[in-house]
Amino acid sequence: MGQTPDQEKNPLKRLAQLVRSARQGDVVAAEVGEGARGVAVGKNIVQIGTLVVPLLPLLAILIALLVTAGAVAYLNLVPAHMPVDPDFPYFNVVIADFGQVEQDGRVSASDAGRRLSGYMYDALMRELQGLPDLQDRFKISVWNDSMSTLQKRVTIGAMASMTAAQQLAQDVGANVVIFGNFKAGQDANSFVPEFYVAPLHNEADEIVGWHQLGSPIERSGLNLRIELIDRQKLLTSFTVGLLYDLYGRQTDALKQFEAALQALRSANPDKPDQALKGAEVLQFFIGRENLYLERDVAAEQAFTASLQTNPDYARAHIGLGGVYYQRAERYEPGQMLDQPEWQQALAEYQRALEEAPQATGALLAVKARMGLGFTYALVGQSHLERGELADADQAYDQAITLIEQTLPDLQNQHRLLAQSYAVLGTAYGQRAAIPSENEAARALYTKSIESYDNCIKQGGNGGNPSDALLIDKVIEGVCRPNLDAVKRGLAELPQ
Repeated sequence: MGQTPDQEKNPLKRLAQLVRSARQGDVVAAEVGEGARGVAVGKNIVQIGTLVVPLLPLLAILIALLVTAGAVAYLNLVPAHMPVDPDFPYFNVVIADFGQVEQDGRVSASDAGRRLSGYMYDALMRELQGLPDLQDRFKISVWNDSMSTLQKRVTIGAMASMTAAQQLAQDVGANVVIFGNFKAGQDANSFVPEFYVAPLHNEADEIVGWHQLGSPIERSGLNLRIELIDRQKLLTSFTVGLLYDLYGRQTDALKQFEAALQALRSANPDKPDQALKGAEVLQFFIGRENLYLERDVAAEQAFTASLQTNPDYARAHIGLGGVYYQRAERYEPGQMLDQPEWQQALAEYQRALEEAPQATGALLAVKARMGLGFTYALVGQSHLERGELADADQAYDQAITLIEQTLPDLQNQHRLLAQSYAVLGTAYGQRAAIPSENEAARALYTKSIESYDNCIKQGGNGGNPSDALLIDKVIEGVCRPNLDAVKRGLAELPQ
């Protein structure tokens, strides 16, 4: 069949042509294949066999079906929630638009703030693209309103408060929300960068809640732009540092946290560290990574600097307790009680426990009790080595009681659970060496085996298999070899 000159091959254009024809009521265009029977096209109707269908309703139905199919495809293919995968760790970051605080306190959209949040999004994406090892180990997702509507179907907007950021994190499944607002109606522009960290089910829970990195920027013109670049570097370095921490890459995490601190100093060149808001957070993380790397002098310096910025910062007291615990652990067991470090560790953990109710953040009281329990386990070992059996039994009892109190609060905290079970396994196993009835010793050995088994399970019980600290240092370095030793001790008991 020949084609008329005005017959359009493009199906969408042909549909539009049909709609125009139906409205005009004068021209009907149709294409019927060869051999078709019972098909007639007339003015405002289509007849197929014995069925006569008015043209306009048919076109309306077709258009409605196309719109519905498109909507369903959009809802199914374009996410409104950040990705999650129970079998692989995701790290989801949202960079909100930076708004403008009006004189009446309302937060409104800001073109300058929107551009800055877009710059920060681009900077973070470039940084992550240069870290293929992390991309292989984590599924990293970053959202910002500069993305197209085909990449996400929610508008993030500006955050008026920490509560709004917390709600956004819950709604879209973000681990970190970076936000902040400019102030309007002042002689100088100002910007307060902030971030909210949702519970991460790992050691990064140290900073769950709201934090402000740096004082408000009070500059204009070129100086403002330079300072914003510094603040952008700060937030980007801090976020990447968290990623490395999750991966158990303490050396790389340390470099990122040190870079973030340097960016904070560059943004506030006229202020000492003690006057920088947020410096205590960065110093704490610098100290913590050094502590994991067993660099106790550098760790002590960082935790002390953190407390100089904020004397009531409970996390830094927990960090200092860790420094003194690590030093006490290095002494020969029989000599440890003659040194001051174990008492210093107990004092710092106790101070953190007292300050925990007034502090914001996750598991502070739990971690302080853990530290106390770990230290009492060392004390028990030292008394046992010196033959002071009653004192050893009392110290082990304190250690076991404190640590077991924390276990219900540590669900999904696989690194902390592994560490707790490791110390419990040691305490039960060493307590079994105190002369007693065979049945009592057998029960203690059994509890020790159960504890080490639970420690090992944290590597595959929903834990992060890429966490080098969890797998290499705790499970393979402590729990698995000690489990074999305790099993031998149980087997050697007289029947």
